[in-house]
Amino acid sequence: MKISIVKYSLLAFLFIASFNIQAQDEVASAKTKGKTETLELQVSGVCGMCETRIETAVYDLKGVKSVRWDQDSGKLTTIVKKNKVTKQQIADAVAAVGHSSELAKAKKEAYDELPGCCKYDDGVQKHGKKDGHGHK
Repeated sequence: MKISIVKYSLLAFLFIASFNIQAQDEVASAKTKGKTETLELQVSGVCGMCETRIETAVYDLKGVKSVRWDQDSGKLTTIVKKNKVTKQQIADAVAAVGHSSELAKAKKEAYDELPGCCKYDDGVQKHGKKDGHGHK
């Protein structure tokens, strides 16, 4: 009998705690709502090394909260503080490390410095995550 009381008490505690955590998440979300925006940009690249280089260049911009480049689609999704970072700034940062986008062509010098496996304009096919090439 005592075990059942303890078990039900523990379940009740966990149930209440889960609502408290959810409420805290909603409050945190409400505080940041309207303070960030999502910017999307098509960026050329072919592998995990490209992904790391692209994401690192964008993370270095002040005001960037989150960045993710999808190798398959080439879409770069960046969450930034509202009115702190523009799509053009993101495109320029990516171009400076050798990757072209819809808004800025890669700097020739930066493109020439890319490893051979990352030279997307030279006919290199997408590789890395799926074929076991796997460098990052």
